[in-house]
Amino acid sequence: MAVKYVRRGDGIAYRAYGDGSGGVLLDLDTSLYFGVNAIGALVWDLIGSGTEVSQIVGELEQRFDTPPNLAEDVEEFIDELTTRNLVQVVDSPVTT
Repeated sequence: MAVKYVRRGDGIAYRAYGDGSGGVLLDLDTSLYFGVNAIGALVWDLIGSGTEVSQIVGELEQRFDTPPNLAEDVEEFIDELTTRNLVQVVDSPVTT
């Protein structure tokens, strides 16, 4: 399996809910928003400007009692974010 990196899309804003239960991602170009739960918000924080997908999974494994299909769940979530143009999956880390 090739190493994959994920980075936040351009023009995406994030606002956390005050109660820590997640937040909302807003595409500033389309005005479409996408709500995320607390785990989704943590994944968003871990993505940053370019993070290896396996690093995200590893961090979640360290923080929580994780289900056996965690890697698949993270991949599905990232696929959903990609479909909505909120993130980009690339072959190399992003340097800014």
